[in-house]
Amino acid sequence: MNRLSKTIAGIFVLLATAFTAAFGQSSGLPSGIPQPKLHLTPDSVTSTYIPQYGKFLWNDISGKGSHALYRSPIGPNYDEKGYKYVTGEASSMSRDAVYYPDVFLVVKSGASFDFSLAGLNIRQDSYNSLSISGGWLNTPLSGLYHYAYTEYGQASLFENGILKHAFTDTPYYKDMYLQMSGSTSKIYEILVFQNLTDSDRKKITSYLMSKYDLSPPIPTNGMTLWMKGNNGVTTNTSGNVTNIKDHSPLNNTFSGNKLTAGNNAVYWDGWDSYGWFNSSSLLINGYAAEFFAVVYSKDNQYFDRPMFTFSGTSFYQSTLSCYSSGGTTIKETFGLPSGQSVQMADTAAIPLENNFQLYNVSVGDTVWQAYLNRTLLRNMSVPYTSMNVNRFGFGTVGTGSSYSSKGGISELIVYNRKLSNTEREMVRNYLMAKYGLN
Repeated sequence: MNRLSKTIAGIFVLLATAFTAAFGQSSGLPSGIPQPKLHLTPDSVTSTYIPQYGKFLWNDISGKGSHALYRSPIGPNYDEKGYKYVTGEASSMSRDAVYYPDVFLVVKSGASFDFSLAGLNIRQDSYNSLSISGGWLNTPLSGLYHYAYTEYGQASLFENGILKHAFTDTPYYKDMYLQMSGSTSKIYEILVFQNLTDSDRKKITSYLMSKYDLSPPIPTNGMTLWMKGNNGVTTNTSGNVTNIKDHSPLNNTFSGNKLTAGNNAVYWDGWDSYGWFNSSSLLINGYAAEFFAVVYSKDNQYFDRPMFTFSGTSFYQSTLSCYSSGGTTIKETFGLPSGQSVQMADTAAIPLENNFQLYNVSVGDTVWQAYLNRTLLRNMSVPYTSMNVNRFGFGTVGTGSSYSSKGGISELIVYNRKLSNTEREMVRNYLMAKYGLN
């Protein structure tokens, strides 16, 4: 590199450093997430061509200003969902030590992939065998991979928020030197942090899972409804929801009134806003069913105002009435004989008031269970109760304010069968990782 080229490259790096230092927080990261040691996105690939290396400059936007990387070819590109990515070869310009590192990598691999950064090694061969720091997994490389140095000598590898591999790893500091090959691999985002807490890890995982709409494998057998607050929600110029896509195999149709959307959720006001999913076939038919809902209740001072309703020609049943006064009391009727309900009250264990939580009800084989996140709220025997449901509603599900509730929903998954314990844990892990729940 001649003196002029060196000077131009030096000025560019200095300007990038000054810019990120001035603005502090890494670009695009929400508040509450610590500043990373390294942050690479497709948008930070520049048009600055370095003749000596035959590659383009890929800027680190972490705010640290110490990592300029070279990348070829220039991006970004767009995948089938409209998400940006870059492909090709990459290597870092300099080394820097990171202590107790956490590495987050969002990637979709082609035929082969080789990635190394801060002690994390991910390799995929043409047979879709995935090697992660010495452990082999028979799975295609696709989604969010998170290497966490959790304590001295111990590390973990998570795939889409689910623990895949725990191993011994030393030392506790790593040289942050990026080496990447595999021209067909799609790289969406790379983040490196130092000394994260478990709470920080959950926030970052939740942010990336939501940003790229990542879903680990969850059972689809018997799935009859799947709505996502961060994917498939459309609004009009007034900000009201006009449609919500059903991601289940049934592709149920939606209708609604005066619902609003934001922050990866759909909200109803407790007066005349509501939403309905209508099925041409039955959502639930028989004596077994299960649903998962990431929801919250807001300022509901009247007890029998349901948040959800499952209904059909011979079945009309409200569920999850949340009364909040000095705590939250849940009244539940789903899957119970007509006229019966279950009440669960605990101001410490049921923090649905103004807090999104995962609520899960499972019914089948005369066993009825309700969970909040990972806590079992109720486990009891019930008689066989037939359910024939072709509609699901939330918000104002009746007529007048006496049938109203206030609240919001981020995600809902309904099955027409009772899941196994393993399947239930898969769905629970996905939702809790995506929304950063404890």
